[in-house]
Amino acid sequence: YAPPSLFPDSYFELSVLFDEKSSTALPISAVQALKIPEILAVSLVGVFHGEPLPAGKISASYKFRLGDREATLSGDRVQKIREAAIAQLARKGFPLR
Repeated sequence: YAPPSLFPDSYFELSVLFDEKSSTALPISAVQALKIPEILAVSLVGVFHGEPLPAGKISASYKFRLGDREATLSGDRVQKIREAAIAQLARKGFPLR
């Protein structure tokens, strides 16, 4: 058990494009590999396939929950984490949709 933080969490969502035969867990693993302590959770929100996406591709949306037990995250810190996640996803073959 851990008591709830006194500081509010921050959230953002990203949608990425990838092969329909790939696991939707792969983008989550790619972001978790960054080991950014403020990323508390990444969860799948939804999956889309069909027009206007290219054949054989799907789009998946993920929700990121960020937080810090010591302070409220600044907008700049949230933006840096978001940019790091986007760069990592692109490196691993999951471009933004």
